[in-house]
Amino acid sequence: MQGKRNKHLMPFFVQIISTYCVINYLIVIYCDMKANLEQINLDFAQSSIKHFLYEDDAFKPYWHFHPQSELTFIKRGNGFRFVGDNIDRFEDGDLVLIGPFTPHQWVSQRDNNKGVQAFVTQFHLSTYANLSEFDELKSFFHKASKGIRFINAGDEHLSAIQDMRDLDPITRFCRFTELLFLLSKLDYKTLSKSDYKVHSGFDKIHKRINKVTTFILNHFEEPLSVNTLSTYTNMTQTSFSRWFKSTMGLPFNHYLNEIRIQRANQLLVQTDYPISEIAFQCGFETLSTFTRNFKKFTGRSARDYRKEILSN
Repeated sequence: MQGKRNKHLMPFFVQIISTYCVINYLIVIYCDMKANLEQINLDFAQSSIKHFLYEDDAFKPYWHFHPQSELTFIKRGNGFRFVGDNIDRFEDGDLVLIGPFTPHQWVSQRDNNKGVQAFVTQFHLSTYANLSEFDELKSFFHKASKGIRFINAGDEHLSAIQDMRDLDPITRFCRFTELLFLLSKLDYKTLSKSDYKVHSGFDKIHKRINKVTTFILNHFEEPLSVNTLSTYTNMTQTSFSRWFKSTMGLPFNHYLNEIRIQRANQLLVQTDYPISEIAFQCGFETLSTFTRNFKKFTGRSARDYRKEILSN
C-alpha cells in the first residue's frame, strides 16, 4: 500500500490501552474460554483474535457463517460479494465488517487471472462485552450485524490490518482495538437488509446452498429459471422457490437478475461493447428485459450509467 504506515493510529486511546489492555486481555480470554469452551477452536484458545492471510488463485463459492465477527480486507481480487441478502461487486481495497452468524462469501470473476489475496481478522464480540471502556464500540457492532462496507478507509487503516500478521497476541489485540475505534468513525454502508440468527436446520442445508449458488454463478449468463434449479435440486418449483427465498432472503429471480446487472455494470465500464450485446452476454433474453431490470437495480439507464462513470 502507498503512504507511510502509522504506528500510532489513535493517540487518545493509548492511555486506555496502557492502563487496561494487558490485564483485561488476559481476563477476557479466560472468561470467554470458560463460557464458550465447546465452540472455541485451537486458534481462539490461544488468542481472542484470529488474523490470517488468505491467498489462492480465486475466491471460490463458499456460503458460510460463524459465531465470530469478521473484518475482511481484499488486497487483490474482484468479483461478487454476498453478505446476507446483499449482492455487490468488489475489487481491490474492499473492506467489510460482518457480524456473527451472518452468511457471506466472496466469489471471483471467472476471467480473473491474477490470483487473490485477503487479510481476515475474526474475533468474538464477547471480548468487548464486559468492559465499559468499549461501550462506544457496542453500537458500532450492532450496526455491523448486517454487514457494513467502509467507504473511505485510508492507507493507515489498511496498513494496520496487514501489519497485524507480525505482532504478538497482546500487541495485536491492542492494535486491533485501536483500529476498530478508528473504523467506527468512518463513513460506511450497511449491506444486508435482513437479520440472521443461527438455527438448527442451517447445517443441514449448507451443502445445498453452496451447490445452488455455485450453479447460478457458473450459469447466470445462460437461460435460467425456477424450473431449471428445481430440477437441479430435485425439488418441486413451489418448494424450491419457497426454500430459496427463506434461505437467501431474496426471491430466485431477484437474486439472479441482481448478479446479472452487477456483471453488466462491469462490462459497461471496462468494455465498449454495445448495450444490446452486454444485455445478451449477461443472460437477458431481450433488451427490454435488461433495460427494465437495469433501471430497477441502479435507478438509471445503462447508457446514463456508462456516461456518468466514464466522465468521472
